[in-house]
Amino acid sequence: MGSKLIGQQFEGENYLHGRPTEVSQLSPVGSEQEKRIKERVAQEKNSEVPIELVTASGSGLDPEISLEAAEFQVERIAAARGMKNTQVRDIINQNVVGFNLGPITTKRVNVLGVNQMLDAS
Repeated sequence: MGSKLIGQQFEGENYLHGRPTEVSQLSPVGSEQEKRIKERVAQEKNSEVPIELVTASGSGLDPEISLEAAEFQVERIAAARGMKNTQVRDIINQNVVGFNLGPITTKRVNVLGVNQMLDAS
């Protein structure tokens, strides 16, 4: 249960993770912010983690992540659920929202929608 309009924290290897929900007024270039980001990157066990998965938003309530950030998590979710990567990608693609404005394309993925469909599969 939840709202597709408000971000929620999902934990566990079998769920798509959104942005950290921490609300802070830390300087984006401050040492405390740098320390938190390094800790989150270490948790992901990959230095190529998309930035939005290790930085909190200003509101802490973002319900969506980029398609790139969702794709980054496919292998982990598939392994944890005993699914094929293609099955997880199909679910992600069913939850893509966004728009095209000429050459600019914004594709985002609703985290709750993906997790609800993963649980139903």
